[in-house]
Amino acid sequence: MAGLAVETKRRGDEQRLFDILDKLALEDPTFAIERRSSTNETVIRGWAKFILKPNWKKMASLYKLEIDTKPPLIPYRETITRAAEGHYRHKKQSGGAGQFGEVFLRIESLERGKGFEFVDAVKGGTIPGVFIPAVEKGVRQALEGVLLPDSYRGSACDCLRRQNPSSGW
Repeated sequence: MAGLAVETKRRGDEQRLFDILDKLALEDPTFAIERRSSTNETVIRGWAKFILKPNWKKMASLYKLEIDTKPPLIPYRETITRAAEGHYRHKKQSGGAGQFGEVFLRIESLERGKGFEFVDAVKGGTIPGVFIPAVEKGVRQALEGVLLPDSYRGSACDCLRRQNPSSGW
């Protein structure tokens, strides 16, 4: 199937574009609409490019909607080939007592088919147990759109934390 990425020439016409594309899809069973969140594009598909051309010409002549077309982008993703380390610093000051925390992470690949595994490798309890699920959730969200759905392990290795008695953090 051939595909083209479409976007409106004017900013306010996005909703009209989707309404018109829905009408065209009802008229032609070989015409498909796809919204790619990974590349932030709307892609129209048909059996061949010469079949798509009348549809976008129809949008311009019948519905008076000007669109730009281009080849769809390829959503490249990566996979982990060797271990990597990094850290995240959380600082929040909003009026009263502030929060500070710094987490050191390690990401490494596993055997294919194992999925995601999170390891709490913190020594001495520098991260309270109630915060470990939040660290795991953050690692999952950060890797979700970037990596191939392959097998990897995320580890929380160490932490710095300042506790303010009034904040309970």
